[in-house]
Amino acid sequence: MSADQPNTSLAALPHGGLPDQWLAAIHDRYAAAEGGHWHLDPEPHKDRDTVRTHIDGHPRQIGVLKFNAPYAEENRRFVLHAHDDMGALLAEVHRLRAVEKAAYEFADDLDDYCSRHGVSAQYAQEIRARLGNAGQRAGTCPGEHQ
Repeated sequence: MSADQPNTSLAALPHGGLPDQWLAAIHDRYAAAEGGHWHLDPEPHKDRDTVRTHIDGHPRQIGVLKFNAPYAEENRRFVLHAHDDMGALLAEVHRLRAVEKAAYEFADDLDDYCSRHGVSAQYAQEIRARLGNAGQRAGTCPGEHQ
């Protein structure tokens, strides 16, 4: 593990969620990797373990995957889908952070524009409580190998 990624288990995340510097490091690794959709070479006479992509209509070899572990096929699929999956997951993290920010801002607006002792203040407190509880429900990924 690197210093910017102390532990990959979701249960080990700090209370506030994924730290910004960790998310930035993930994004940097994603952006630095070869782009495009990764796939195994479809030509049967070529090495079945050669990973390729197409950039601007030109084929590119990314590397060769040689897995000899009990989870060889699963590991191969994971790596092949990693680039597409990471892009989608990073977009989803940013979307969810924007939703969370908007919800907290809405709760603040309720406090600012309504009586702090009225029903709106109770709704604002409930919104903040539910957001806080949702942030504490992180666990391990379903199917994660222990």
